Parts: sequence; structure tokens; C-alpha cells
Amino acid sequence: MIKRNALFMLLFLVVVSASAFEPHFMKDPDISPDGKEVCFSYNGDLWKVPFDGGVAVRLTDTVADEFEPKYSPDGKSIAFMANREGSTYIYQMDVDGGAAIVLSDGGFGMVDWYSDSKSLVGTKYNNRTGRGFYKINFDGKRPEEITLVGDSFASLSKDGQSIVYNDRGHPYRESYTGSTNGELWRYDIKDDTYVRLTETDVTERYPTYSKTKNNRLYYAKSDGEVFQLYKTDNYDFTKEEKLTNFSTWSVRDLSIARDNDRLVFEKFDEIWVYDTKVKFGNKAKKLNIEIREEIQTASVVRKNLVNSFDDFEVSPNDKFIIFTYEYDLFMMPTAGGPVKQITKNHIPIGRIVILNDNKTVVFSAREKGLGQLYKFQIDNIDNITKIAWSEDRVINNFYSLETGEYFIDYVVNGKQGRTAISDSLFQSFEPLEFAKSDISEYTPRKNSHIVAYTEYDITKGVSYLYLRDTKKGKSYKVTDSYRYISQLIWGKDDKSLFFSMNGSLKRLDLYAADALKDYNDPWLEVFPKEEVEEDEEETVVPEAKEDYPELRLNLVDLEKRIKTIVDGFGRYAVVSVKNDTTLFYIDNSDDSISSCNYDGKNSKLIKKIENKSYFSFNKNSNTYYYNDGEKISSVNLNTQATSSVGNSFFYEYDRDDIRAQVFREVWGRFGSSFYDPEMHGVNWDKLYKKYEKYIQFCDRESVLENIIDEMIGEVNASHTGFYPKRYTSNFYYKSGSLGIEFDYSKTLKKGIKFKRLYDGTVLKDAYDVQPGDLLLAINDQPINEKTIVSHLLRNTEGKKVKLTIKKLDEDSQDVWVEPFGWAKNSNLEYKDWVNQRAKIVEEDSNQKLAYLHIKGMNYTAYQKFLEEFWSDNLNKDGFIIDVRGNGGGNISQDLISVIQQRPQGIESVRYYGAKKFSTPKRFFEKPIVVLIDKDSFSDAEIFPHLMKDLKLATIIGMPTSGSVIGTNDITLFDGSKLRIPRNGWWLLDGTNMEGNGAQPDIRIEMSPEDRINDNDVQLEKAIDFLLNR
Repeated sequence: MIKRNALFMLLFLVVVSASAFEPHFMKDPDISPDGKEVCFSYNGDLWKVPFDGGVAVRLTDTVADEFEPKYSPDGKSIAFMANREGSTYIYQMDVDGGAAIVLSDGGFGMVDWYSDSKSLVGTKYNNRTGRGFYKINFDGKRPEEITLVGDSFASLSKDGQSIVYNDRGHPYRESYTGSTNGELWRYDIKDDTYVRLTETDVTERYPTYSKTKNNRLYYAKSDGEVFQLYKTDNYDFTKEEKLTNFSTWSVRDLSIARDNDRLVFEKFDEIWVYDTKVKFGNKAKKLNIEIREEIQTASVVRKNLVNSFDDFEVSPNDKFIIFTYEYDLFMMPTAGGPVKQITKNHIPIGRIVILNDNKTVVFSAREKGLGQLYKFQIDNIDNITKIAWSEDRVINNFYSLETGEYFIDYVVNGKQGRTAISDSLFQSFEPLEFAKSDISEYTPRKNSHIVAYTEYDITKGVSYLYLRDTKKGKSYKVTDSYRYISQLIWGKDDKSLFFSMNGSLKRLDLYAADALKDYNDPWLEVFPKEEVEEDEEETVVPEAKEDYPELRLNLVDLEKRIKTIVDGFGRYAVVSVKNDTTLFYIDNSDDSISSCNYDGKNSKLIKKIENKSYFSFNKNSNTYYYNDGEKISSVNLNTQATSSVGNSFFYEYDRDDIRAQVFREVWGRFGSSFYDPEMHGVNWDKLYKKYEKYIQFCDRESVLENIIDEMIGEVNASHTGFYPKRYTSNFYYKSGSLGIEFDYSKTLKKGIKFKRLYDGTVLKDAYDVQPGDLLLAINDQPINEKTIVSHLLRNTEGKKVKLTIKKLDEDSQDVWVEPFGWAKNSNLEYKDWVNQRAKIVEEDSNQKLAYLHIKGMNYTAYQKFLEEFWSDNLNKDGFIIDVRGNGGGNISQDLISVIQQRPQGIESVRYYGAKKFSTPKRFFEKPIVVLIDKDSFSDAEIFPHLMKDLKLATIIGMPTSGSVIGTNDITLFDGSKLRIPRNGWWLLDGTNMEGNGAQPDIRIEMSPEDRINDNDVQLEKAIDFLLNR
């Protein structure tokens, strides 16, 4: 991240008029027990309004966010969540507002009240089983575990004996059908049993118990377009009743009145009510809300800045700099001085070039997320005009060429990878139509008809280097590589082309050199030739050498004339060619600039650049400019002279404008990059019009996130996500981890029991602490029934901590540990989980079977797979490959190529007694099982499908979700992140695996009880299957 030094920054609060206005995007509505009031969250505060609508009254007014209010059954108080004190806690306040007290902390969420108004059902997350249910008492005692499988959207029955909840389901993908669609479940507390209530192709969510009629449920269910409101009695979903018939916007987040079954729910930017008291007419209606209080929103930002740059470009004459900062374009002299702001519309800026006239600036900017070209004169910055040629195109990138022209990469009529050459003034444009594939780089030689260029063939994953004779209109292939070939630059000796390939620097000799041309025969010293007198010849004075003479090409064996001149572990690229013998290059792995001869010899370090964030190279002066995190610094490669320049200026923007631009950028970039040009059958242009009108109500990043999630959700695709920039961050405590789990099933007066200790932890391996042992104190702070243990571990990561532990039948003892972070704790838990399964396989199969879990489809996992697959496991009678919980990646083809390896011949070595053995030596022909589940995603779905299709394995488990798209995150102009699926994956029969997951040969489901007890029935089935083949 670029370092910014601001003298001061002022955040100006925009005050919404105190006259009545209608709010939008209220959240978390909850209805009072008598059905007369509705409490909701708006703008980070809690409000309440009559059920029939009217003026809302503010209940909280703090800098923190308050959300998820829930009326107590007696109607006297409201419990809610807030992030006030370094973590998110459960609070309670009077129903009319006032001071709030903490009910519970330590990472617990809130679900529902018990009928006595003295306790709550809460949730807490566990990596192994997900969210579990806990009873949170108001007497200050530590929460007690109810069960370890549940969900945040849940409801407690009036008698307190059962909890209904939804399992999985996508809140914004109403059209999704697949193995991870939402289902309703019931947990019976007394019997400690689970019952699945629904098992349909669509999602059911937000279940809510009626408190007036036993076993009546209200819930939301998808009709394929939106979630509608339903009800059913006695859990008989064959007789469910549809209560709404909305054409747009889904029913979400239900709340019910205890006395009369009145309902409230979210419906996009509105709150709606469903009145069961209405006998005739429409029972569902919008809740009309007015606010007559001042609402202060942090909107306008004003800054006095020092040394603040993002991207930049330096003029050819080294006189001035055009740079971006945050959301706009600026300019300043390279010698320092006043900064002028060029743009003020906060449009996302892309590439900048300054033409050779040192007056004209051309830049790309994303209008509605789609790149366009603009230009202006530095003496007339108020007159920025769009270059007309770009209007019906989308500009991806452009850059200057040695010839003074410009190479442009663009999209037209939905066709990616189009390229063109512009003249030096951006007035005429010539498309490059000759290439077979997309042109990646194009490098003409000045005053020559020879061009070097690269193509990338996506169908083969191969990059090609060509030379082209533009007079003859012919291209000649030089070489190809599965790695990118890039950074083409001509030598000044008229016979060399330099480029980067596989991280190394290469030189292509344009014509074959006679390596023995200057060879002197040493026998001439022994047998000298007799000198023969010759007639004097007339001396011929050679013609003066042109700056750029015509290049000579020898097209025979071009690839053989490629030489590696700089190799190693870096990422090298030629920056500049000094003369006909010397060049400058940069190692992008450590940002060092060096010089060397054309053959790579005599390498000399010129400068190692620290904290480089962006760079620009001026070929006229051979000067390398870079942003060092504070100033724009430079080094002249000829003289090695260095300099730097800073700036100071005033900047102002409105966050409302930024959010609007982010929405447009998301729409444009998602629509232009999504893997399916048909957008899964959705009219993307129409969606822009549908959602853009709500941006006017977008006064918080959370609202922007809501709007974009809804819009992208209509495409019904996996691997999507929008993560807005957070301008403010509340303070949160970090708790150290110990690699253990505590037992919350029973609250003890002294201490808390260990429930599970992970392999590799100090407590388990060094101190032999066992499940059931007691933790009595942390740093001499006793643990009693009211102690929140996580508080005693706050800010302890990496520090020495004393634990007082009592083992069974032993006196207490003090041990010292060093708590670690969440990531290490999660990794220890994962390794413990894998070790337990490997142990089960070893013991239950009497060491006949091998087990391997693949955590992710990445290079690290592939190396681990090779090590374990080719180890002692070759002698096993079968292999279990587990890809459950695997989030995906891109190594399925590599794994299968290893598994498919079979003997191709017989080999022997006399040194080892001429013993014959197969070649290749390593192969596995025994039966294989692949385990899959609903959490096997993307490439972890492709892998089992291919293993099944190729008859390499039997697949056991549950169908995968059908989340098979290649995706990556991009950073938007404000720092927000957008996840865009760019690559699709189809079966050979044309079936798109997006929405069509891998199917098991043997279907085995893990019940909630199995998950809680760690009873791996899928693994047991795999063992049984392999042993009894």
C-alpha cells in the first residue's frame, strides 16, 4: 500500500434535513410481542416505528454499529448486537432506549429469546462443525452448549424444546438449485436429535416459529426468481401455503409477534409487514416510515496532503509529471512546485501517456467500468475530450512504441483481444488483423518494415514470438513457450532482439553469425604462408551509417539463434538499450537495476530500489522514475545521477460520488469479463437500469454492498463477491489461540474443561494435557462460572502466558505457553483432523490402505500429493483420496496425469544384478476411492468427475455444489475488491459444470450427529468398499 503523509484530513458531516424523509435499506426488522411496534437498524443505529407506519424514533445514537434487535417476550427490553467495545457483543436496553448493558461477549451471536425473558439462544462458530447453539443466561454465567450444529437464522419454539434453523442456502441466488441449496432442519433439545424438514431443489430460509399455534412455521422459499413467504403446520410441507406472490425483491429476515403472528421482513430497500389480522384484501404491505431527525453521514472528505502519489507519467522532456491520487488526475513540474488538479469527476483512471509534443496528454478512464480514451492539452486542462474512435470500443490497455506510434488493446462488439496501431497524435487508427491469436505485444523497429510481436493462444496455453515483414505481409515464427514471452526491445546493433521468457532475459540474433570468422590457425606460426604481392586496390570509403539502417534477417533456424543472457531466480526485463553493446535490465523480484553487455557479461548493479510501488521509464533521457512510497524518485541510467520530488496539495471528494462510481465500475467490469457473454441469460443492461436508481440512497458502504450483491446474484453464478473498502474500522481485540477447544456443555464453578487438543500443540505434546483436564487460571486470574476465557487471552499472541492446569487425580500445576494467531490455530486443527482420519484408515484396514487429504488444488498441495502418493503407499492395496472441504484451484489435470501413469516397458541395470523392473518405476494400479462432499468446490469438483469418467476411481460422498468457474479478484479504483468468474468449464458432451456438480457413485451423507461426534461415515464406507472389492 502506498504511504500517504497527510497534514490533516477533515471528514465533513452531511446533515440530512430534519424535515420528514423516507429512509431506505433498513435492516434486521424485529416486531414487538404485541405486534404494535417494529424495531430496525438504519445508518448504524436502532429505531422503532408503529406497525401501521409513521414517524420512527431513534433508540441509539453512538459511533458504533448497532444491529439485529430482538424484543424480549415480556416487551420490556430489546437485545441487540453492537461493536462498541473492541468486539461484537450482545447488549440489552430498555424498550424505549437508554443505557445498554452487556449480556454476553466472547464471540457469541444472538438467535432468539426464551419465553422467560431471562435467557437467549445464541450461536458461536466452530471450524469443525460450523455454528452451534448455546444458552446465554443473564445471571452472568458462561454460556452453555446446547448443540454444535445450527445456524444464525433460527427460531426457538414457545416451549423452548426445539429449534428450527436453515442449513446452507445462498441469500442472493434465488435461482440456484444444487447440493448447497438451503434446507430447513429441526433440533429437538430434550431428545438431542435432528430432523430434516425440507429436501427440495430450491432454497428455504429464515424459518420462524409461530408462538400462538404449536408446530406452525413461517419461512421464505424460492420460486426460482425471488423468495416468497410461506407457512405450514405440523411440519407437513406437502401442504405448505404460499402467502405472497412478489414479482421482484425477496422476502428476507423474518420476525414474528408472539401474541398474534404478525410478521415483518426485509424486502430489498424496504421493510414490509404481513398482518394475519386482516381478513380480506392484501395482508402484505410496505411499512411506511418517516424520519424527522437529523442524520449525519460522513460524506465530504477534505485533505491537505504532502508527498501523495499513486500512478504517474513523466513528460518526454522531463519537465512535468501527470499523476493520479485516489480518484483523480493531477499535474506538477518535475522540479517541484504547485499541483494542479485536472479531473474532478472521480472517474477511474487507467493508463497515462504524454505525447512527444510535451503538451498533449492521453489517458484511459473507465466510464461505467468500460475503458475509454481521453485527451487534453496541459495549457487547457478544462477541455478534456473523448477520442471518438474509442466510443464504440472498450480500451483495455495502450502504450507507446519506438516509432512514436501507440499500440492499443481493446474490445469491440464483445470480441476480446482486438489490437490497433494509432498514429502519434491519436487521430488515425489501423486495426491489426493478421494475427491468428490475440496479440500480446507489438514492437516495430524505427525506420524499418520488420516488426516483432507476441501472440497468446488461449486454446493451447502457449505464447508465440514472431517476426513480421510488413512489406511482404508475412509473419515468421521464432519460438513458443507455455510461459509468457514479453518485454520485447530491439538492440542498437541492428542484429538483436531482446525479450523475457520464463523469467530469464533472452537475445535473438537476427542473422546467423559466423562463430569462426575471426579464428586464427595456430599452425600458421609454424608454417607461415608465403606472402604474395598484390596490386594495390582503390580505397573505398564506406557510406555513413544511418541511425536505423535496414535490418537484415536470416529466417533459417531462428529459434536456434536464441541465447540466454541473464538467468537465475529473478524476473528479468530489459529496460533500455544504451548502445550497440550495452543494455540495462531490471530484476522485478527485488527491484534492482543493472547493466550488462549484449551477451550478459560484465553485469553491474546500478541501483536497488526500495519500496517501489510504480515506475515510469523515459527513453529519451534514459531515466527510470519510481514511486518510493513517499516521493517520485529517479535514476539516470547513463550517469547514475539520482533525484526525487515531493508535492503538497489540497484534495476534496464526496464519498457519495465515489460509491456511485464504484457501482458503475462493478457493472462494467463484471459484465465485460464474465465468462459467459450471455450472462446466464440475464439482460445485464436492463439490470443496470434496475439497480442504478438506488445508488442515490447509498450513504454507507454496507448499502453499496447490498445493492451489488443483489445485482450480481441475479446472474446466479458461483465464485462471485464484492468487498467494499472500509473507510473506518472499529478497534477489535485479538485473542491468542492455544490449539484447543473448551467444553461448554456444563458450567463449572471453578475452571473449564478441555474438550479437544490438537496434534502439534505444546499442551498436548509437551505437557500431556488430555480432554477432561481442567484449566483453572490464566496468568493467575482464576476461571469461574462467569469468566469469559477469551478475555484472559486478549492480546497474548506471541507472549509468554502462564496456565494453571489440574489433571485427573493430580495436583494443579503451572505451565508456560505462547499463544498464536487464528491462522496457525486453524492450520493445527486441520492437521489434527487429517491425522485422525489417517489413523482410522491405518487401524481399520490393518495398514492395507493409504489415505491422503488434498486441502486445496494448488502447487503446494500438488507437491504434497507427489510426496505422499509415491511414498510407502505404493505397496498398499488401495488408496483413499479425500477432497472434502477443498476450495478448488487448478491442478486436477496434473493429479490425473500422475494417477494414470502405467508401465510402458521393462528396464534392467547390470550394476544391480540385471534385475528387471518396469519403467516408469512408479505407478499405482490398485483401486482408488475419491471422497467428496458439498464443500468440494471448483477444481475439487472437476477432479472427482474426471476420475469417475476415466474409470480411475469410485466416488463416495455427497454431490458437489456445481461451483465450477475460474475466478480471480480485481481491485477497483477505490480499493474495493470484486471477484469475477472469467473462465468456464464444460464436459466433453457440452454440459456446463457450473450448476452441475460431481455426482458420487455411492451416496453417503454425514448427519448433524455424525459431524458433532466426528463419526466419519463417508470414510468408513470408503474403507469397507476397498477392503471388500
